[in-house]
Amino acid sequence: VTGVQTCALPISFLGGARLKLSGLSVTAGSGQPGEVLGVSEGGLTVAARDGAVLIRTVQPEARKAQPAHTWAQGAGVARGTQFDVWEPTRE
Repeated sequence: VTGVQTCALPISFLGGARLKLSGLSVTAGSGQPGEVLGVSEGGLTVAARDGAVLIRTVQPEARKAQPAHTWAQGAGVARGTQFDVWEPTRE
């Protein structure tokens, strides 16, 4: 069978808009979790709780997946932009 994804993609939100993320890898960097540290042709570097994540592909809701840097240009995402951060509740 082709064209079937066997696992769910990670998602994130920016300004309430849902984004599917793929091509993720751990990279060097620090900042507030969810803070965009940089945009390059290699992808979008976003701070995480420990280190940073390089995002290579973004798929906005109801749209096709595209290179992260292309999406960032069109969405006005640049260094310092803050993704919505979800904090789990602790009981």
